[in-house]
Amino acid sequence: MRGIYRRKLVSGVLAASFTAGALVASPAVAGDCFYKQEVADWKKIDSQTIVVWDKSEDAYRVDLRAVCSPLESAKRIGFSAQRMNRLCGAKYDRIKIGNEFCGIDSVHELDGEELASLLDQTDTASSN
Repeated sequence: MRGIYRRKLVSGVLAASFTAGALVASPAVAGDCFYKQEVADWKKIDSQTIVVWDKSEDAYRVDLRAVCSPLESAKRIGFSAQRMNRLCGAKYDRIKIGNEFCGIDSVHELDGEELASLLDQTDTASSN
């Protein structure tokens, strides 16, 4: 009888180990994030997109869930984060302009080439 229980215990532990290993090995679903208190500057790209720079001079593209009309004339914006002051595009991450909020859909850290391309598009659009 003792052997049966031991085999069940060992097989249960092995199954749990493989399951846990599979969970750990799976890639994270979350996108890039930044801390709202680390924001140093921002620039409007269009009515649904901004670029945010943190104090380390890393740049992030922030895509909003919908057109954010108050963004057109905004001189200052604030941020509201769902958890731990990190903005990642979570359900309740938002930018605040005056008394209005616009939901954040996604956050993507930009490399130098992506940033230059995005800023070039903005400069071209504003000169037309």
